Amino acid sequence: MASGPAEADAARVRCDWARTLERSGRYDDAIRVLREALASYGQQGLADACAMTASRLAEVLARHRTSREAHAVLAAHPPAAQAPAEVRATCRLARAMALFHEGDYEAGLGAAREAQEMVEGVEASPGDAGGQGDLADGGEGHASRAALLARALAQQATCNGLLGRFDAAEAPARRALVAAERAGDPALLATVLSVLRENARRAGRYERAVAHGRRALALAEQQGRPTATAFERANLAELQLLLGDTEEADRLARAAVELAEPFGGTVLAFALTAQARVRTATEPRTAEALLTRAARCAHEGGHRQAVDEVRAARAEWEAARG
Repeated sequence: MASGPAEADAARVRCDWARTLERSGRYDDAIRVLREALASYGQQGLADACAMTASRLAEVLARHRTSREAHAVLAAHPPAAQAPAEVRATCRLARAMALFHEGDYEAGLGAAREAQEMVEGVEASPGDAGGQGDLADGGEGHASRAALLARALAQQATCNGLLGRFDAAEAPARRALVAAERAGDPALLATVLSVLRENARRAGRYERAVAHGRRALALAEQQGRPTATAFERANLAELQLLLGDTEEADRLARAAVELAEPFGGTVLAFALTAQARVRTATEPRTAEALLTRAARCAHEGGHRQAVDEVRAARAEWEAARG
Protein backbone atom coordinates (compact mmCIF):
# COMPACT_ATOMS: atom_id res chain seq x y z
CA MET A 1 0.00 0.00 0.00
CA ALA A 2 1.38 3.42 -0.91
CA SER A 3 2.06 5.74 1.99
CA GLY A 4 0.95 9.36 2.16
CA PRO A 5 3.03 12.26 3.61
CA ALA A 6 0.24 13.13 6.06
CA GLU A 7 0.10 9.60 7.48
CA ALA A 8 3.89 9.40 7.73
CA ASP A 9 4.04 12.76 9.50
CA ALA A 10 1.31 11.70 11.94
CA ALA A 11 3.20 8.52 12.81
CA ARG A 12 6.40 10.52 13.28
CA VAL A 13 4.61 12.85 15.68
CA ARG A 14 3.32 9.87 17.66
CA CYS A 15 6.86 8.52 18.01
CA ASP A 16 8.14 11.90 19.19
CA TRP A 17 5.30 12.14 21.69
CA ALA A 18 5.91 8.59 22.94
CA ARG A 19 9.50 9.46 23.79
CA THR A 20 8.36 12.48 25.77
CA LEU A 21 5.75 10.39 27.58
CA GLU A 22 8.28 7.71 28.49
CA ARG A 23 10.84 10.16 29.82
CA SER A 24 8.17 11.79 31.98
CA GLY A 25 7.22 8.40 33.43
CA ARG A 26 3.89 7.98 31.59
CA TYR A 27 4.72 4.47 30.38
CA ASP A 28 1.22 3.18 29.67
CA ASP A 29 0.53 6.22 27.51
CA ALA A 30 3.85 5.78 25.71
CA ILE A 31 3.01 2.15 24.96
CA ARG A 32 -0.41 3.12 23.62
CA VAL A 33 1.00 5.84 21.36
CA LEU A 34 3.75 3.56 20.03
CA ARG A 35 1.16 0.90 19.22
CA GLU A 36 -0.79 3.52 17.29
CA ALA A 37 2.33 4.54 15.37
CA LEU A 38 3.15 0.91 14.64
CA ALA A 39 -0.34 0.29 13.27
CA SER A 40 -0.08 3.41 11.10
CA TYR A 41 3.25 2.37 9.60
CA GLY A 42 1.82 -1.09 8.95
CA GLN A 43 -1.13 0.37 7.05
CA GLN A 44 1.30 2.43 4.96
CA GLY A 45 3.42 -0.62 4.13
CA LEU A 46 6.62 0.89 5.59
CA ALA A 47 8.40 -2.28 6.70
CA ASP A 48 11.57 -0.66 8.05
CA ALA A 49 9.58 1.92 10.02
CA CYS A 50 7.46 -0.90 11.45
CA ALA A 51 10.53 -2.80 12.59
CA MET A 52 12.06 0.31 14.18
CA THR A 53 8.85 1.26 15.98
CA ALA A 54 8.35 -2.32 17.17
CA SER A 55 11.84 -2.18 18.65
CA ARG A 56 11.03 1.03 20.50
CA LEU A 57 7.81 -0.50 21.77
CA ALA A 58 9.56 -3.71 22.83
CA GLU A 59 12.08 -1.81 24.94
CA VAL A 60 9.37 0.11 26.77
CA LEU A 61 7.43 -3.11 27.34
CA ALA A 62 10.52 -4.90 28.65
CA ARG A 63 11.34 -2.11 31.08
CA HIS A 64 7.86 -1.39 32.36
CA ARG A 65 5.71 -4.47 31.72
CA THR A 66 7.06 -7.90 30.78
CA SER A 67 9.78 -9.27 28.54
CA ARG A 68 7.21 -11.75 27.19
CA GLU A 69 5.23 -8.89 25.65
CA ALA A 70 8.44 -7.41 24.26
CA HIS A 71 9.44 -10.67 22.56
CA ALA A 72 5.94 -11.01 21.08
CA VAL A 73 6.11 -7.55 19.48
CA LEU A 74 9.56 -8.25 18.03
CA ALA A 75 8.43 -11.59 16.65
CA ALA A 76 5.41 -9.99 15.00
CA HIS A 77 7.47 -7.28 13.26
CA PRO A 78 10.91 -8.67 12.32
CA PRO A 79 13.19 -6.67 10.01
CA ALA A 80 13.26 -7.76 6.39
CA ALA A 81 16.39 -9.55 5.20
CA GLN A 82 17.18 -6.59 2.94
CA ALA A 83 16.59 -4.00 5.69
CA PRO A 84 19.46 -1.55 6.35
CA ALA A 85 21.98 -2.66 8.96
CA GLU A 86 20.87 0.11 11.32
CA VAL A 87 17.33 -1.25 11.31
CA ARG A 88 18.45 -4.83 11.88
CA ALA A 89 20.84 -3.73 14.64
CA THR A 90 18.11 -1.77 16.40
CA CYS A 91 15.85 -4.84 16.40
CA ARG A 92 18.65 -7.04 17.73
CA LEU A 93 19.42 -4.52 20.46
CA ALA A 94 15.76 -4.49 21.51
CA ARG A 95 15.96 -8.27 21.84
CA ALA A 96 19.11 -7.87 23.94
CA MET A 97 17.26 -5.49 26.25
CA ALA A 98 14.33 -7.88 26.65
CA LEU A 99 16.69 -10.75 27.48
CA PHE A 100 18.52 -8.56 29.98
CA HIS A 101 15.33 -7.57 31.78
CA GLU A 102 14.30 -11.21 32.17
CA GLY A 103 17.71 -12.08 33.62
CA ASP A 104 19.19 -14.00 30.67
CA TYR A 105 22.42 -12.01 30.70
CA GLU A 106 24.41 -14.45 28.57
CA ALA A 107 21.90 -14.37 25.71
CA GLY A 108 21.53 -10.62 26.13
CA LEU A 109 25.29 -10.24 25.82
CA GLY A 110 25.29 -12.26 22.61
CA ALA A 111 22.48 -10.22 21.06
CA ALA A 112 24.21 -6.95 21.97
CA ARG A 113 27.43 -8.16 20.34
CA GLU A 114 25.49 -9.03 17.19
CA ALA A 115 24.02 -5.52 17.15
CA GLN A 116 27.50 -4.04 17.51
CA GLU A 117 28.81 -6.11 14.62
CA MET A 118 25.94 -5.02 12.40
CA VAL A 119 26.61 -1.35 13.14
CA GLU A 120 30.36 -1.63 12.69
CA GLY A 121 29.89 -3.50 9.42
CA VAL A 122 28.11 -0.57 7.81
CA GLU A 123 30.35 1.24 5.36
CA ALA A 124 27.68 3.70 4.25
CA SER A 125 26.82 6.86 6.13
CA PRO A 126 24.34 6.76 9.05
CA GLY A 127 21.71 8.45 6.91
CA ASP A 128 21.53 5.68 4.33
CA ALA A 129 18.67 3.85 6.05
CA GLY A 130 16.26 5.17 3.44
CA GLY A 131 14.61 7.61 5.80
CA GLN A 132 12.20 5.08 7.26
CA GLY A 133 14.38 4.54 10.30
CA ASP A 134 14.27 8.25 11.01
CA LEU A 135 10.48 8.25 10.66
CA ALA A 136 10.07 5.54 13.27
CA ASP A 137 12.84 6.93 15.42
CA GLY A 138 11.28 10.34 15.98
CA GLY A 139 14.42 12.12 14.76
CA GLU A 140 16.36 11.79 18.03
CA GLY A 141 19.23 9.70 16.72
CA HIS A 142 18.60 6.09 17.77
CA ALA A 143 19.11 5.08 14.11
CA SER A 144 22.52 6.78 14.01
CA ARG A 145 25.56 4.56 14.14
CA ALA A 146 27.07 6.40 17.10
CA ALA A 147 23.99 6.03 19.29
CA LEU A 148 23.43 2.41 18.32
CA LEU A 149 27.06 1.55 18.93
CA ALA A 150 27.01 3.23 22.33
CA ARG A 151 23.89 1.33 23.37
CA ALA A 152 25.21 -2.01 22.13
CA LEU A 153 28.53 -1.55 23.93
CA ALA A 154 26.87 -0.32 27.14
CA GLN A 155 24.58 -3.35 27.14
CA GLN A 156 27.58 -5.65 26.79
CA ALA A 157 29.32 -3.93 29.68
CA THR A 158 26.22 -4.28 31.85
CA CYS A 159 25.73 -7.96 31.06
CA ASN A 160 29.42 -8.74 31.63
CA GLY A 161 29.27 -6.99 34.98
CA LEU A 162 26.21 -8.92 36.09
CA LEU A 163 27.88 -12.15 34.98
CA GLY A 164 30.85 -11.30 37.21
CA ARG A 165 33.19 -10.61 34.28
CA PHE A 166 34.33 -7.24 35.55
CA ASP A 167 37.49 -6.99 33.46
CA ALA A 168 35.53 -7.79 30.29
CA ALA A 169 33.11 -4.98 31.13
CA GLU A 170 35.76 -2.25 31.13
CA ALA A 171 36.64 -1.91 27.44
CA PRO A 172 33.08 -1.81 26.05
CA ALA A 173 32.08 0.69 28.74
CA ARG A 174 34.91 3.04 27.78
CA ARG A 175 34.08 2.71 24.08
CA ALA A 176 30.40 3.31 24.85
CA LEU A 177 31.24 6.62 26.54
CA VAL A 178 33.14 7.86 23.47
CA ALA A 179 30.29 6.85 21.17
CA ALA A 180 27.61 8.35 23.45
CA GLU A 181 29.41 11.69 23.61
CA ARG A 182 29.69 11.67 19.83
CA ALA A 183 25.98 10.91 19.48
CA GLY A 184 25.05 13.97 21.54
CA ASP A 185 22.04 12.36 23.29
CA PRO A 186 22.00 13.35 27.01
CA ALA A 187 19.71 10.45 27.96
CA LEU A 188 22.02 7.95 26.28
CA LEU A 189 25.06 9.56 27.88
CA ALA A 190 23.42 9.23 31.31
CA THR A 191 22.82 5.54 30.66
CA VAL A 192 26.46 4.95 29.76
CA LEU A 193 27.64 6.91 32.80
CA SER A 194 25.46 4.64 34.95
CA VAL A 195 27.29 1.63 33.50
CA LEU A 196 30.65 3.24 34.24
CA ARG A 197 29.47 3.99 37.77
CA GLU A 198 28.63 0.35 38.38
CA ASN A 199 31.96 -0.82 36.96
CA ALA A 200 33.82 1.55 39.25
CA ARG A 201 31.78 0.47 42.27
CA ARG A 202 32.41 -3.22 41.64
CA ALA A 203 36.14 -2.45 41.35
CA GLY A 204 36.09 -0.63 44.70
CA ARG A 205 36.79 2.77 43.14
CA TYR A 206 34.03 4.52 45.03
CA GLU A 207 35.09 8.12 44.49
CA ARG A 208 35.23 7.57 40.74
CA ALA A 209 31.87 5.85 40.90
CA VAL A 210 30.38 8.86 42.70
CA ALA A 211 31.77 11.19 40.02
CA HIS A 212 30.13 9.16 37.25
CA GLY A 213 26.92 8.89 39.27
CA ARG A 214 26.64 12.60 39.97
CA ARG A 215 27.13 13.40 36.29
CA ALA A 216 24.46 10.85 35.35
CA LEU A 217 22.10 12.30 37.99
CA ALA A 218 22.60 15.84 36.69
CA LEU A 219 21.74 14.72 33.16
CA ALA A 220 18.64 12.85 34.32
CA GLU A 221 17.45 15.90 36.26
CA GLN A 222 18.13 18.24 33.34
CA GLN A 223 16.15 15.98 31.01
CA GLY A 224 13.18 15.85 33.41
CA ARG A 225 13.28 12.05 33.71
CA PRO A 226 11.81 11.19 37.12
CA THR A 227 12.43 7.43 37.16
CA ALA A 228 16.00 7.81 35.92
CA THR A 229 16.57 10.51 38.54
CA ALA A 230 15.22 8.27 41.31
CA PHE A 231 17.38 5.39 40.13
CA GLU A 232 20.54 7.55 40.12
CA ARG A 233 19.77 8.94 43.59
CA ALA A 234 19.33 5.41 44.94
CA ASN A 235 22.66 4.30 43.55
CA LEU A 236 24.44 7.38 44.86
CA ALA A 237 22.91 6.72 48.28
CA GLU A 238 24.50 3.27 48.36
CA LEU A 239 27.85 4.71 47.26
CA GLN A 240 27.76 7.35 49.99
CA LEU A 241 27.01 4.61 52.47
CA LEU A 242 30.09 2.71 51.30
CA LEU A 243 32.12 5.89 51.79
CA GLY A 244 30.78 6.25 55.33
CA ASP A 245 28.64 9.35 54.78
CA THR A 246 25.41 8.02 56.26
CA GLU A 247 23.74 11.43 56.47
CA GLU A 248 24.12 12.09 52.74
CA ALA A 249 23.21 8.48 51.98
CA ASP A 250 19.98 8.82 53.93
CA ARG A 251 19.12 12.11 52.24
CA LEU A 252 19.61 10.64 48.78
CA ALA A 253 17.70 7.45 49.60
CA ARG A 254 14.72 9.35 51.01
CA ALA A 255 14.67 11.60 47.94
CA ALA A 256 14.82 8.55 45.66
CA VAL A 257 11.88 6.87 47.39
CA GLU A 258 9.81 10.05 47.36
CA LEU A 259 10.34 10.49 43.62
CA ALA A 260 9.78 6.81 42.80
CA GLU A 261 6.56 6.41 44.83
CA PRO A 262 4.10 7.31 42.05
CA PHE A 263 5.69 4.84 39.64
CA GLY A 264 6.05 1.76 41.84
CA GLY A 265 7.52 -1.39 40.31
CA THR A 266 11.20 -1.67 39.54
CA VAL A 267 12.31 1.89 40.21
CA LEU A 268 10.62 1.93 43.62
CA ALA A 269 12.15 -1.46 44.43
CA PHE A 270 15.65 -0.09 43.86
CA ALA A 271 14.91 3.07 45.87
CA LEU A 272 13.46 1.14 48.81
CA THR A 273 16.40 -1.26 48.77
CA ALA A 274 18.84 1.63 48.96
CA GLN A 275 16.93 3.15 51.88
CA ALA A 276 16.86 -0.22 53.64
CA ARG A 277 20.62 -0.59 53.32
CA VAL A 278 21.08 2.85 54.86
CA ARG A 279 18.74 1.99 57.75
CA THR A 280 19.98 -1.57 58.41
CA ALA A 281 22.51 -0.58 61.06
CA THR A 282 20.46 2.09 62.83
CA GLU A 283 16.82 1.03 62.36
CA PRO A 284 16.75 -2.70 61.59
CA ARG A 285 12.98 -3.07 61.94
CA THR A 286 12.37 -0.18 59.56
CA ALA A 287 14.89 -1.70 57.17
CA GLU A 288 13.09 -5.04 57.27
CA ALA A 289 9.76 -3.41 56.41
CA LEU A 290 11.39 -1.52 53.56
CA LEU A 291 12.85 -4.74 52.16
CA THR A 292 9.51 -6.51 52.37
CA ARG A 293 7.91 -3.76 50.35
CA ALA A 294 10.88 -3.65 47.94
CA ALA A 295 10.51 -7.37 47.26
CA ARG A 296 6.86 -6.91 46.39
CA CYS A 297 7.67 -4.04 44.01
CA ALA A 298 10.51 -5.97 42.38
CA HIS A 299 8.25 -8.93 41.63
CA GLU A 300 5.55 -6.62 40.31
CA GLY A 301 8.09 -4.96 38.01
CA GLY A 302 9.39 -8.32 36.79
CA HIS A 303 13.00 -7.11 36.68
CA ARG A 304 15.44 -9.91 37.55
CA GLN A 305 18.21 -7.55 38.67
CA ALA A 306 15.84 -5.76 41.06
CA VAL A 307 14.75 -9.09 42.55
CA ASP A 308 18.39 -10.09 43.02
CA GLU A 309 19.26 -6.74 44.62
CA VAL A 310 16.48 -7.09 47.18
CA ARG A 311 17.61 -10.63 48.03
CA ALA A 312 21.21 -9.45 48.46
CA ALA A 313 20.09 -6.60 50.72
CA ARG A 314 17.98 -9.06 52.75
CA ALA A 315 21.03 -11.28 53.22
CA GLU A 316 23.04 -8.26 54.37
CA TRP A 317 20.28 -7.36 56.84
CA GLU A 318 20.24 -10.90 58.24
CA ALA A 319 24.03 -10.90 58.60
CA ALA A 320 23.91 -7.56 60.43
CA ARG A 321 21.33 -9.00 62.83
CA GLY A 322 23.75 -11.80 63.69
